[in-house]
Amino acid sequence: PSFLLLLPGLQSGHRNQAIILFENLFKPRQLPSATSKQYFELTSSVLSTTSKHCFEQPTANFLVCSLIFIEYQLGNIGYTFFFWRKYGIIESKNFERKKKMNLKDYIATIENYPKEGITFRDISPLMADGNAYSYAVREIVQYATDKKIDMIVGPEARGFIVGCPVAFELGIGFAPVRKPGKLPREVISADYEKEYGVDTLTMHADAIKPGQRVLIVDDLLATGGTVKATIEMIEKLGGVVAGCAFLVELDELNGREKIGDYDYKVLMHY
Repeated sequence: PSFLLLLPGLQSGHRNQAIILFENLFKPRQLPSATSKQYFELTSSVLSTTSKHCFEQPTANFLVCSLIFIEYQLGNIGYTFFFWRKYGIIESKNFERKKKMNLKDYIATIENYPKEGITFRDISPLMADGNAYSYAVREIVQYATDKKIDMIVGPEARGFIVGCPVAFELGIGFAPVRKPGKLPREVISADYEKEYGVDTLTMHADAIKPGQRVLIVDDLLATGGTVKATIEMIEKLGGVVAGCAFLVELDELNGREKIGDYDYKVLMHY
């Protein structure tokens, strides 16, 4: 049965009919992450209330054993078991099992790269591991869930790697930020300071519609120059920067200062 069609039944308050019965379990990707989380919380709340009433007023005249299994975030799995008999509930259990991943286990550290004195954090092992990659994406998706995001924006090149799957999971679009000469149509641009000069980033002039809520996604927050230029372009197009999400932040470079009061999420700090 359709989970969405079951919701009105769950909220109806009828206590003498089988309000929920799953013959098949949902696979993880059958419901978008944001939607799954929302309905999992709603279902848990409604069923808790319904269970209480059923127990206090045992009018149920059916025998049902039902199971809800919804993966609303990789590593966070919710189960609800209900055992019914003729005169009400004989057992009801709700619990969550949270399995956290240490994403730093999938980051390679290379000393003196790309030059002497620099420590490089390589995300390639994380991308190469399906579970770690999915977990990181879902963490950002969860962060975005309540922000009503309309568009993901990602700077080249690794912002594409992280941002595109986030957009896919949320069911929204992705707009690339690129260096000059890489985008074929009319663009806008913003400059940002680098260690040895000034660099420029561009976006298509029609990439963001006025009023759209945007999440900036990138692999790394270092000095903050890239994200600052990206914010500038989004706002120039009339977009609203609802947040920024990064896999890694290099804390000692103080990139967060360039973000200012904008909300942001970081999965790993170094």
